[in-house]
Amino acid sequence: MTKTALNQLGGFKPWLDAGDIFYSKQDKLEFLSALNAVVNENLGLIITSDVPSLLDYYSRLLVSRLRKIKGISMDVFFPATTDGLLSRFNDILEHMSLDEAKEQPATGMSPNLMVVHDANSIANEQWLLLARLMADFPGVNLRLILFLDDRQGEDYDRIISLLGKDLHRWIASAPTQEQVRDLLRSAKESGYLRETSSLLKSINLTTELESEQTDAQRSPTDLSVGLTIDRVENVASENAKLKDLDTAILGKHRSKNTHRTLIFVGACITIGFLVAAIMADTNSILDIVSTVQQNMKSLI
Repeated sequence: MTKTALNQLGGFKPWLDAGDIFYSKQDKLEFLSALNAVVNENLGLIITSDVPSLLDYYSRLLVSRLRKIKGISMDVFFPATTDGLLSRFNDILEHMSLDEAKEQPATGMSPNLMVVHDANSIANEQWLLLARLMADFPGVNLRLILFLDDRQGEDYDRIISLLGKDLHRWIASAPTQEQVRDLLRSAKESGYLRETSSLLKSINLTTELESEQTDAQRSPTDLSVGLTIDRVENVASENAKLKDLDTAILGKHRSKNTHRTLIFVGACITIGFLVAAIMADTNSILDIVSTVQQNMKSLI
């Protein structure tokens, strides 16, 4: 985004900081508070969440911000044990005198940060060993930043108690549906809808607003074609119904006309035979009438 675009964000600012989008307004405040605790308050940090992808997202944001701050030494670990952390601690200790290591760090001294992903994999006794080294050699000025998957169901207060009270804690949770809708509405107004939708999908969250946006993006041509097809189908359906109705009516009409024609022809034949009978022998009248009835039955 350009500076001009950033100046036009308006209502989206509560979710945005330095170009980074947050899942909620509260997350932005928590993130900045955590960053301040590490940089300005001489505190370590522990962040827990039951949403791994959300935890990973905020860990990357935090590491990126810390790398931009001058005077901070930082190492990032993905440990199965504390071996890497202990090795790094010893490396720092080797460049200091024993007296310097045992004294409190001087005011304004740059901290040594250790960012630990997957901190769940480290056993309690290893945490205890590291905590003892930190207590014995405060001059190393080590600060831990730990990311813990809350789905493991462990008591992280126990880890905090092992590492001391100088830890800032942030419990990061997925946003509620109401928070998601507010975020998307503001993102849509500010031109950040695509980035925000992608961010939400990364933690498997979708909302009704996204489907509404998809419908709104349909072109007028698509809509008119859809309407035209519907109208053609409706007309064809109505024509088929009318055709069936005409056929039925016509069939009934033809049936009635045929019946009437047969009756008329039969009447004419009957009259003709009667006239002939009168002119002929009277005794044959009954035979003629019988013949006429048989002919009428065969016609009908």
